[in-house]
Parts: sequence; C-alpha cells; structure tokens
Amino acid sequence: MSLNNPRPGFNAAAEYMTAGIPHVVSGTVTSSPIVIEFPYVTRAITVTNNTAAGTVLEVGFTQNGVNLTNRFPLDGKQIVRFEVRVRDLWLRAEAASVSYGVLAELTPIERSNMLPLTGSINTSTYAGQLAATGSIVFPGVG
Repeated sequence: MSLNNPRPGFNAAAEYMTAGIPHVVSGTVTSSPIVIEFPYVTRAITVTNNTAAGTVLEVGFTQNGVNLTNRFPLDGKQIVRFEVRVRDLWLRAEAASVSYGVLAELTPIERSNMLPLTGSINTSTYAGQLAATGSIVFPGVG
C-alpha cells in the first residue's frame, strides 16, 4: 500500500498560520533592479533599508512594478513587514546604492506551486482596454 499523502498547497490556510521557516538575505542594490527568488512561497517578508535617511529603497513584486509605479518606497533606516505570499521579491535603489536586509518567513509550499505574479490578466474580460492601449496591466502588481 503506497502512501499518497497530500502535499502542502497554495490555498492551504494552515500553511500560513504556523510560524515560517526563516530565510535571510542581505546586500547592496543600485538603480539596476535585483530579484530575490525564495525557495518556497512566503507567508510574510520583512525588509529593512540600512542606509541613511533620504536614501530610498524601492520594493516590488515584479520587475515592471519596481521599475514603474507599482512599488513601495522605503526610506533609509526604516523597516516594513508585508504579509504576502510570493515567490520573488524585487529591489532597486531610487538613486544611490542602498544596503538592505530581508527576512522572509517561508511556508513548506514549493515555489513551483505558485504562478509568477504578472501584470497580465484575462484578456476577454478587458478586451476594450486591450484594443485601446495595446496592453493590460493589473493595478498594483506590475
């Protein structure tokens, strides 16, 4: 008799209710965006800007988001916690080089079980917008 036990899934609420597995990353970023690819889906992310006040770190969830307007600016010496389930985090310095720290709380859900976040949405629902602008972007993501 084989054991075909269910695996942790993306919509399994219990996976987000327990304490996460810590995943720490730190470094320096310039105006060229970088991506942090987490090995598992997150339940929360804490980001700190270790640089002096007035030096802004841009935080986003897609490359377009961090480069355009769907980003979260984090001034120097500030910390923010996002309770989000993502598999990637994008960072970029607004101008000068920025030192950052990231603490991700990981679930046991494999990153392959989550689709990548994108600015694309159902084209049949928004056919008029697609015809008018040539593209569709989901507000807030990328």
